[in-house]
Amino acid sequence: MSALASIVGPMLAIVFAVAAAAKARPAGFRELVTLLRAARLLPAARAAPAAVVLIAAEAVTAACLAHPATVRFGLAAAGLLLVVLTAGLAVALRRRVPLSCSCFGSGGGPIGVAQLGRNLVLLACAAVGWAGAAGARPSLVAWAAAAFAAALLLRLDDLHDLLAPATPRRSRFR
Repeated sequence: MSALASIVGPMLAIVFAVAAAAKARPAGFRELVTLLRAARLLPAARAAPAAVVLIAAEAVTAACLAHPATVRFGLAAAGLLLVVLTAGLAVALRRRVPLSCSCFGSGGGPIGVAQLGRNLVLLACAAVGWAGAAGARPSLVAWAAAAFAAALLLRLDDLHDLLAPATPRRSRFR
């Protein structure tokens, strides 16, 4: 198993576990249901059941990715989930629906190209993991590298805001 392939499974496991846990909290669940209704990707009455299915799928995917015997299934599930989530995000962006990102629970900023890019990077990671998955148990170093990479991806919105060029404000005192 290549070094990169040994990191992406655990990284995706962490990302999906955090996403599921954050959305399962009451505030995160309410925000997810609100997002699904606002996005108009499915009938409003199906938003809450769809949110439950999404949270369960993310949790099962995270569990499968964390165990060497089921990592290939987890990578396939991650890829499928990411294709669906990315497609929904792309449709919402194309429709110019103003949505708040609730990818990792409540309190996210507005969705945009950064979230689309993050999902595409995660999808590429699932593909790399699938190509290199051999069922070997990742080392502690691989898990540490995966945790670092997951933290970067989970906080991408904050990093984007921090590194984005600031727009100059006009002074009130002119």
